[in-house]
Amino acid sequence: MTNAIYLDCHAGIAGDMLLSALVDLGADPHEIESELKTLPLDHFELHFQKKMKQGIHAMTLNIDFDEPHHHRHASDILKMIDDSTLSPRVKARSKRIFEVIGHAEAKIHGMSFEDVHFHEVGAMDSIIDIIGG
Repeated sequence: MTNAIYLDCHAGIAGDMLLSALVDLGADPHEIESELKTLPLDHFELHFQKKMKQGIHAMTLNIDFDEPHHHRHASDILKMIDDSTLSPRVKARSKRIFEVIGHAEAKIHGMSFEDVHFHEVGAMDSIIDIIGG
């Protein structure tokens, strides 16, 4: 039997909520964390926890890390993905997401892709959310 999931992301999607939902559906949280730890990032821990929210059971994710909020250039994040041991498929999809975001930022700010400096998206938790999802 094949499982499928449909995501209606017309208003965006939160990476931590997507990862939480995938774990709630049966994805192995230890495997996710193990794969993400192949990225050249400072130490971090993923903590998935079941909670009750407004009468509904929900899985939540908290990411604990030592790193202060760092801003990164798009090229630094792409290199980080290349330098990991993530599967080629995950690398390609992750890089494509950051390229789309980077080109949008470049267009909005009137600069080249190479000059894009991610603020929120460059933070470690955002990198984990995007690549993990």
